Amino acid sequence: MGTSGFAGALGTWSFDGNGDTSFATTSGLRVVSGGWVVQGAIPAAAETCMAARTDTPTQTVYLPNITRTLGGPTGFQTPFIVQNTGSTSTSLEISFYRFSDGTCVVRRTVSSLAPGTSFADVPNNDSDLPNDAQFSVVVKSFGSSVVSVVNEHAGVADRAEALSYVGVSAGATSVFLPNIVRHFFGFHTPFIIQNLGTATTTATATFKPFSGGASTTLTRTIAPGQSQFIEPNIEASLADGQYAVTVTAPQPVAVVVNTHNDDPSVAKPVAYSTNGIASGAAAVYGPYAAKNANDLGFTGTMTTIVVQNVGN
Repeated sequence: MGTSGFAGALGTWSFDGNGDTSFATTSGLRVVSGGWVVQGAIPAAAETCMAARTDTPTQTVYLPNITRTLGGPTGFQTPFIVQNTGSTSTSLEISFYRFSDGTCVVRRTVSSLAPGTSFADVPNNDSDLPNDAQFSVVVKSFGSSVVSVVNEHAGVADRAEALSYVGVSAGATSVFLPNIVRHFFGFHTPFIIQNLGTATTTATATFKPFSGGASTTLTRTIAPGQSQFIEPNIEASLADGQYAVTVTAPQPVAVVVNTHNDDPSVAKPVAYSTNGIASGAAAVYGPYAAKNANDLGFTGTMTTIVVQNVGN
């Protein structure tokens, strides 16, 4: 997750050493000049989307999947952190869009984020967002370059699961997802597509079975800034199994894949998240691979490597 050094930053973090994590927070915290301080109460107003700035941002970062108590009080929440990576202060404009219809729910600003410092938003603390809801987020930075990371959490105790992905600054008209599964040894891989373009687009996901045979296509119509998801487990046109997927669209898109083994019968869920891949290469490097390794006390550690041909 890369967040073990955030103790006290967003709340109380707990890691059990087995890949499970829990998170609790009681207030909205923000970071200023490297230290975490309260930056005022989180607004309690009704949903409000103030007018967007019309000047050109220095950088825009897209977060395809942001949630607030999705699935109930212990459902998915997604704290996200934005860091100023430049040498001058910057102002942020953060817009939340509904998955259902692409309308803007809330737009808020952060002023004078100093170089090297971060801003954190915890949607579960944002009373101006509806509960049990899913959003796409667009972060515009006016003054400096920025990066962002999203930490996805759900469940408590042994049923806790956690995932993480990074924000995207540039999309592509073809995005590759090497490993998408439907009811595959308990695993499923919902993926989220965000439109990074300026016009409504139709994204087409082409599923090619690992076992061979005909491809299946699914489409989603997505407004600018909006996200739509595809959950293979509920798509009747797909058979159970493993697929390579290519997402294409006339407008640039970004994709996040969340891989879960978390059915109610699973005692300790496991999950991980990856960003979709915009281009391939003739040589690809994997920094770590294991075969029945004793790794940090975990015996029988194995690595699955999936290779997708992204050529024509």
